[in-house]
Amino acid sequence: MGELIIELPFEIRRRFRITDAKAAADVIEKLETLERQTVGPAQEVVTDDEVLNVWANREETPDEIARQLRPGNQRHG
Repeated sequence: MGELIIELPFEIRRRFRITDAKAAADVIEKLETLERQTVGPAQEVVTDDEVLNVWANREETPDEIARQLRPGNQRHG
């Protein structure tokens, strides 16, 4: 079994199971076509230094950041 991840611009959580190989190939083909047709903002290339700068310039202490992250981590296992 394989896995396919689709990112959508809104909050949704659904899981589908396709057991027929031809149907799965058709779904993938349709998704690839849709992706080519969809025009969205260009992806920006972000360097490691830019990411580290964002974290380095935070006003919160590491402990405060950890406290903010813990509830989400516990929810999502």
